[in-house]
Amino acid sequence: MSDENSEPSIEHNQYQSDSETDSNIQSLSSESLLSDGFLEDNEIVGLTEFDLGDVNSPDNTANFEPEINVLLAEASPITSTPQPLNVTEIPTESVDIPIKIQTTSTMSKLVRCREFSGYPQDNAKGFFSEFESYALLHELPETDKRRIAAFHLHLKGPALTWYNSLSDESKSSWITICVLFKEKYINFSWQSATVIMESEIFQNMVLSPGQSLEDYFSQLSEKAQILRKHDHELVAKFISGLPEKMSFFVRAGQPVDAHHALTSAKMAEACGYRQHGDSINALKHENKHAPRQLPGKSNIIDSNQSEVIRDLQNQVAILTDLVQGKHKEHVQSEPSHSDVHDIRDQIGQLSGLITSMAVREVPHKEPKRPENTSTNYANTSRFDSAECRRCKGLGHFQRVCNWNGYGQFQPSNQCQLCNQNGHIAQSCTKLEFYAQGNRTNPGVGCCVK
Repeated sequence: MSDENSEPSIEHNQYQSDSETDSNIQSLSSESLLSDGFLEDNEIVGLTEFDLGDVNSPDNTANFEPEINVLLAEASPITSTPQPLNVTEIPTESVDIPIKIQTTSTMSKLVRCREFSGYPQDNAKGFFSEFESYALLHELPETDKRRIAAFHLHLKGPALTWYNSLSDESKSSWITICVLFKEKYINFSWQSATVIMESEIFQNMVLSPGQSLEDYFSQLSEKAQILRKHDHELVAKFISGLPEKMSFFVRAGQPVDAHHALTSAKMAEACGYRQHGDSINALKHENKHAPRQLPGKSNIIDSNQSEVIRDLQNQVAILTDLVQGKHKEHVQSEPSHSDVHDIRDQIGQLSGLITSMAVREVPHKEPKRPENTSTNYANTSRFDSAECRRCKGLGHFQRVCNWNGYGQFQPSNQCQLCNQNGHIAQSCTKLEFYAQGNRTNPGVGCCVK
């Protein structure tokens, strides 16, 4: 029994070992055949979807062998050597690849809009155009409330006060705000004070010593655009505001337009014709457009003093005419002492007032002598440089001096009666003739106002 039972066991073990050997060989062949490199080289992708676990099972061994044979038969002509890629045509046109880059936020942070104050020197039209571009960059449509808020934040000073004075209904619509803003600062009438002020600023603009030509030209162009000036008016104002030599150089070039005038001015500046110190135009504009002194107490005092001096001079002239007229009608009778004394007092007071006021009002300046002295001195009288040895006055000699010897002589004084230097009318010898004439005509008198 033992021998009979042992034989089947030996055969069974041998069969089992043979089957295990075959299964190992098949698994090795399947693993080597279905490797990743083999599938990638031969582009066999769909064959990797079956389960390898079923192949290794002993029940499916017979069914798997034909599939392996078929696979080997079909895949035998496939080689794993890669073929070179032949490029037959190179595209000439570039292919646009859509790449989204967020640049709007960056631009909105870098670009800013200036603020508007509403003063005359601010350009309202330029600010409004700049704000329109600012709103377009930030994607703020007219119906968006953020556009109105941004406009509000860019106002200051009088412009902000104007915006706050608007009604809530007006501030709720951007179109209404635009209309009101243009009526206030852009579309003004020609009779308004703004036009007069802008025109005065335009006429008073000159090239400053430290100012560039481009800045001066841009300011003139801005004011000319506001006032709707023609191009020839802009050219004329641009040339008149330049220094003398510079304006002559530009005018000699006969510029046809404003830009040609600017180019000529740059050339004149490069040649060294920009000299503000010796410029007649600069001095003229400096004196013309100097800060005007408002009418105050000092101006009133000066005008009053001038009127008083004119009145006193008229009175002295009347007295002189009367004395000269009576001197022709010479009367031998002696005048009384009281009449002479009164006339001396009156003339002395008038002369003193005129001298003191004239000295306070206008400082004494020595007259400038001409350069050509040889010709002028030949025509002048020798009495002009003569000095009286009696009263020390210039312009006459001692033998013709009219000083009566009373009182103190002063070389700087001038007599109102005889026009000699060195004494006043109260100390003049001709005063007796004036007194005599006043005595013979008692109806004619004078008084000090």
